[in-house]
Amino acid sequence: MLFRAAIHVTLAMLALLFSLAPAPQQPGLLSLKTAETHFAAGEFTAAETAFQAANTLLPHSTYPRQRLAVLYLQWNRPAEGLAIWEATPDSDPFLHLQLLAAAAEWDALETAAQAYLKRVPADEKAYALLTQALLYQSQCLEAESVAGVWEKYSAEADAALTAALLRYTVNPATPEPAICALDPDLCAATQSCTGSAQCLQRLGESLLRRQRPEIAACALAQATKIAPENADAHAWLGVALEQIGNPVAALPHFRKATTLAPDSALGWLLLGLSQLNQQNIVEAHAALLRAQALDPGNPAPCLAVAGVLVAQGDYANIPVWTTAALERAPDDPEIWKATARFYLTRNLALNEEPLHAAAGAVQLAPDDAGAWTLLGWAQFNAKDFDTALTTLQTALTYDPQHAEAHHLLGLALQALGRQTEAQDALIRAQDLGYQPR
Repeated sequence: MLFRAAIHVTLAMLALLFSLAPAPQQPGLLSLKTAETHFAAGEFTAAETAFQAANTLLPHSTYPRQRLAVLYLQWNRPAEGLAIWEATPDSDPFLHLQLLAAAAEWDALETAAQAYLKRVPADEKAYALLTQALLYQSQCLEAESVAGVWEKYSAEADAALTAALLRYTVNPATPEPAICALDPDLCAATQSCTGSAQCLQRLGESLLRRQRPEIAACALAQATKIAPENADAHAWLGVALEQIGNPVAALPHFRKATTLAPDSALGWLLLGLSQLNQQNIVEAHAALLRAQALDPGNPAPCLAVAGVLVAQGDYANIPVWTTAALERAPDDPEIWKATARFYLTRNLALNEEPLHAAAGAVQLAPDDAGAWTLLGWAQFNAKDFDTALTTLQTALTYDPQHAEAHHLLGLALQALGRQTEAQDALIRAQDLGYQPR
């Protein structure tokens, strides 16, 4: 009996030990756990690899694919996320809306959001995305209606402000006190003006400065309807339409602005920049020269003319125009940065212009990580790798999340033969969203 009791005690102890020992994990679950750890740490490249491994090892589970789609959304790679979502049965429908918005697939987002809201009619975030889809398609009346519903379901200030702005845009004769209650600056734009058209124009310009071109386009379109001879309203409407991805619709407004106000540099400058972006070089050149003649102290036409000369292959005269831009903005670091980037993105090393412009930007803005990054890039292109390394490390002290600085740091480390460190820097750049040119 004692022997049998001893056996029972031993077996019980073994059972307890086995219950306390960690259960062996399936390889797929281990990959999934690793992926989630990397994802939470912002290590997107490693997370992508681990999620893909988990998907291979767990072929009957949709979870790894869904999480990979979420990763691509946060990583600003929505096209890849959409491809996964569409190939995954029973995927999260709201994730689909988010991916469509990130990919600027506005027509598809409108359709998908409307279908989603039929099933989930009180989802405030879906109304926000539907409003966005309509605005980016310049469907202002429809957006105003949807924003009103969004406002009813949401306690967020953005819902109330968007709804109020769109109500005012659709009917500027009716005061919108909610704008003044929520945003004093936008309120001022609707009050320090004479007449609806001017108020809408000023509101549109303010919204462009706020980087809200989708609402600005509605305000400025209404301004041009009320006052079709308002040249500035047409010019800024063209800018808003370009920024929401419709350069074809923008072009007539730029041309209208130059017709209505042929002696205003604004319309000619915007027309020239638009045509340059569309590679209509002859018209771009003529418009930009006109803008420069009308506003000779403005550096923007000078830098844009340099872009025309690149397209024409006239490299000898480029420094004349970039120097002119810098001379017109001796204290503006943004112009010096833009000039440096002009050369660096095109891999133009005419004399020492890139180094000169980037060094000037650093001198004007010594705490600006972007300026230091451009200087490091110029030094790298000049094959001064040690100096570039130090400069790029300085850039990262001002902004540790600067993706371009990490990428260039990786290239400098590669050039110096420090391959392991280089790989870490390049992966970090990729994790932060750096996209190769």
